[in-house]
Amino acid sequence: AEPIVKVWMEKELGLEGRLAEAREGAGQLGTFASELPRILLQAERAAGAFAAMAESGIRLEDDTIRRLAAEEARHTRSGRVALWIGALALLALLAAAVL
Repeated sequence: AEPIVKVWMEKELGLEGRLAEAREGAGQLGTFASELPRILLQAERAAGAFAAMAESGIRLEDDTIRRLAAEEARHTRSGRVALWIGALALLALLAAAVL
């Protein structure tokens, strides 16, 4: 087993392994460098969009506004129902204590 471990260590941790890692790193660096113009263009567009939103606000479509309002109304309605149930329960306890 010792010769197998020695060969593996030389291959993985020796000069051959380091050169393989360097090739892999260079390939990844090349891929990143080729993608860099696209990444920078997307970042520039995003920065422009954020600047426009900061200046003029966020524009929502009418359908989006209607859906947000409906969800808020549904949430508020369930909160009111829970509040009324709690109030009625307190009244029932008060009535039971008085009677």
